[in-house]
Amino acid sequence: MSNAIHEKSLIQPERAGGRIQWVNIAKGMGIILVVFGHVGRGVIEVDHETVKQGIVATASAIRQYVAVDNAIYAFHMALFFFLSGLFVERGAQKLGVTFFGQKLRTIAYPYLVWAILQCLFVAVAAGHAGSHISPREVILKLPWEPYIGSQFWFLYVLMVCMTLYWALYQLRIGRTAITLIALTAYLLGQWIHVSSHGKVLAWLSDWTVLYQTRMYFFYFAGGASLAPFILRPGKQMSAIFLALIGAVLLAGEYWLAKDFNPTHLPAHLSAISQFAISHGLNARDWVAIIPAAMGIAGMIAMAFFIDRLRMVGWLEWLGELTLPIYVAQVIAAAAARVALQKVLHVHQLAVHLVVGTAVGIAVPVILESLARRIGFNYLFAFGATAPTSKKPVK
Repeated sequence: MSNAIHEKSLIQPERAGGRIQWVNIAKGMGIILVVFGHVGRGVIEVDHETVKQGIVATASAIRQYVAVDNAIYAFHMALFFFLSGLFVERGAQKLGVTFFGQKLRTIAYPYLVWAILQCLFVAVAAGHAGSHISPREVILKLPWEPYIGSQFWFLYVLMVCMTLYWALYQLRIGRTAITLIALTAYLLGQWIHVSSHGKVLAWLSDWTVLYQTRMYFFYFAGGASLAPFILRPGKQMSAIFLALIGAVLLAGEYWLAKDFNPTHLPAHLSAISQFAISHGLNARDWVAIIPAAMGIAGMIAMAFFIDRLRMVGWLEWLGELTLPIYVAQVIAAAAARVALQKVLHVHQLAVHLVVGTAVGIAVPVILESLARRIGFNYLFAFGATAPTSKKPVK
């Protein structure tokens, strides 16, 4: 397998052994949560706990969904940064020309292509979706400003994290030191106010990517730091223990994060938030690291459990197709939402969640399969980076 496949934006690990296969399983579970979350936020105003126009749901159903949404968004993207970091050191050992050449083909290229396609889709569908954007303005800003309100911020920030890790690694800074630097920036970054040192720095302090990098580089570096321990073969835990610890961690994450949103912090972690506030730090950032870590650990434990029993081979298959699903799922799910409402006159929340998630996953998978069959290697990456598996393992 080529290095390009190893270092794709959402990481395509080898299928050479069970200790690596679990990564794809974790990614498969994670991408389902991503699509489900985007579908839900397409029909529900989470901040106001109301459904969008044309959707029908009870107040109880909306509250239940918002709790699930809060729990998902508390850790699911941190999970992908962590999993991506597991394999970054291999790439960081390469020369800059090789390293950045691969990243341009497997991260920057799909970022630009699919951000433009989604921008044009939203502009065309504006009459149905109630959205009004200027495609030209959005597209021209893509090199320095990810398409606001879209999923493409992840690819942009991931590219920044990989670049930052490569630079620190080239300075002979070890993985542990990089993780400590990342943790310090995460916890104490609120103390750094560069906006008072000139207009350029004022713009930089308002650059959303800078904040997102500070928030997620810690998880990315954490994955790199823990990779030697997580990926190497060792004494195997029992499947029952893995399932139990995974379930406990995910249940705990839900309990902490179900009411966790920008305006409300979990009361159970009030001591941490009060400490941060008393020292002039961002309480939400300090609190957020707890459910995020629990969610990541819980998902990894469940991935190990599933891999051990070979229960759900299709999850591993979806994990190999994470990049196509991630970049194309919003267009597919939005089209499904419009078809349900305008053509089939279906307005029930549950139907939109199920159908939207299924379509958001299925359509990108079909597109990837068709592109591979006709030999078109430029739909989701610049060049041949097809996944190693063409169908789910039973």
